[in-house]
Order: sequence, then structure tokens, then C-alpha cells
Amino acid sequence: MRSPSDHKAVPRLFLALIAVLAIGLAGWFGYRTVGGDRTLASVPLSAATPEKLPDTPGEWRGRIDYRALDGQLSALSRRPEMAGLAVAVVEDGELRFVRAYGVADASTGAPVTPHTLFRWASVSKTATGVLAAALASDGAVDLDRPVGDWRTSLRLPGGAEARVTLDELLSQRTGLTKNAYDEKLEDGQDPALLRASLAAAPLQCEPRTCHTYQNIAFDAASEILAEAANKPFPDAIEDRFFRPLGMVGAGYGMERLTGAKDWARPHHNGLAGPVKEAYWRVPAAAGVESDIVDLATWMQAMMGSRPDVLPPAVLALAHRP
Repeated sequence: MRSPSDHKAVPRLFLALIAVLAIGLAGWFGYRTVGGDRTLASVPLSAATPEKLPDTPGEWRGRIDYRALDGQLSALSRRPEMAGLAVAVVEDGELRFVRAYGVADASTGAPVTPHTLFRWASVSKTATGVLAAALASDGAVDLDRPVGDWRTSLRLPGGAEARVTLDELLSQRTGLTKNAYDEKLEDGQDPALLRASLAAAPLQCEPRTCHTYQNIAFDAASEILAEAANKPFPDAIEDRFFRPLGMVGAGYGMERLTGAKDWARPHHNGLAGPVKEAYWRVPAAAGVESDIVDLATWMQAMMGSRPDVLPPAVLALAHRP
């Protein structure tokens, strides 16, 4: 294994694959806390929904004990820090389990369903990474080109944007201290101005030599990839991936989410709370929302099930260490 200072040894793109997808857990974006000891039963999909999903016990087949899993998730949904969640399991490339638990809005009692929209939070970074891989395969971007060669607002200490490559930006190797200036983003400051001000931010390590998780700096990718695709960043993702994959519930933007009929509100101390725009303003880092069915579709595509949309060469580049 090469030393940490050798930037070729890092994963080329930030991309995560998971086997069980759960959204609605207590965490950074505040999908949490419907208190009390009332039972939150799991919610099967309405029979009126056109597609057929494995959302009832009679349809759960595979090596996993899905009845036991359902019981465990039901118990999890009753924890005081929980509001609701939706879970899908892909086993051997097939969607084998879909289930929803708890409430999407404590103020109305509206249940979570398999078509409740949730924010992807940082899972959004997977779409950014795959778009970069696809554009690199097209010859539209060079992953080894310094980010400073693009029209981006990102400035790093010591002018390191002239050395840090797009591949290293996506692999979280800017050297900045973890989550640099996220609190300023949450206070409403402009992300492009914050990226420029990172030139004066403290470093955890010399750029390119360690992994430090970022949102504001990472979102420079939205500027670079929009330029390469010659269209707005969200459109580039939706047109190239989400629509061809049939992910009709997936997209970007706070108004898109809050204007939907069925979406998960943030909760705190048992109450539905206000929605804050902060992380929608860094779309490459945290801008996607969808239902659990679309998220499972995305995972299947990441596992190679849709070579017509995500060719093996693109996935190999995205997943390559």
C-alpha cells in the first residue's frame, strides 16, 4: 500500500454502497423524536399504488429473516428519539423488502409510506461522484486536473486549489478541518462566499495527505460539473441518471420537497419543526430527496443492474480505489 501522501492511493470518488437503506433515523438532518410509548406499526404500501413492491410478509423471500427484521425495525421505530423511517433491502441484486414505519409528520399523524420523500443528506454525494465518473468517461472532465483550473469559488489555504485535483476534492482530501464552516452555512451565509473564505481556514493536514470530511468545499464539485455538463448541476444528475432509471420521486431542492404531498418533516422533542434551507444550497454535498423505492433503485444501479444508464466502465471508475 502506498503512503498517505500519494494521492493516487485514495478512492477516486466519494461513493458509498449500503445493503439496507434507512432514512428517518435520528441524525444530522433532524429526522427524529416522536416521543411517547405509543405503538408505531409498520405501514404496508397501499393497494392502489401501481407498482408491486415486496412490502408484505408473504412477499419477503431470501436468505434474510425478513419477519425478524421487520420486528426489529418496528421496535426501533418506537424509540423516543424516532419519528419514522423507511427501509428497503436489496438482496442478490433484487428488491426483496420494502417497509415504512412511524410518522412523517407528528402534527398530523401522517404515516411514513414507501413513497414518502426524505432527504438523502450526504448520500447525495454518491450521485455527484458518479456524475464525475460519467463525465470523465465522456472526456468532459479530467479527474487529475487541479480544481483551480475550473471556474469555481473554492479557495484553499496556501493556494492549494492549484494542486488539489477534482479526484482529491471528491475523495475529501482538501486538508481542511472536518466540516469546515458548516456552522456558518447553517447560519445562512452564502456557500460560494464561504468557499472563497476557506483560504483562511485552519488545516488539519497538508492538502492531499489525509481524509477530512467536508460539505462546503465538496460542493465546489457542483460548479465544476455544471460547467463540464453545460447545464445546471441538478439537471445534469436528473437528466443523466434519475429520469432514465425511472426515479420519478428523486430530485433536488427544498421547494420541490416541501411542495410534495407526502414528505418527511424534521422533528425534535416529539414535534415537527421548521425546514432549514442550508444544506440544499450545497447540492453536490446534500441536495437530493426521494422516496425509499427510488433510493433502492439507485443502489441497484450502483451494483451494476442498469448498464444502459451506468455502464460498467463508469462504475469501475467511480468505485476504483
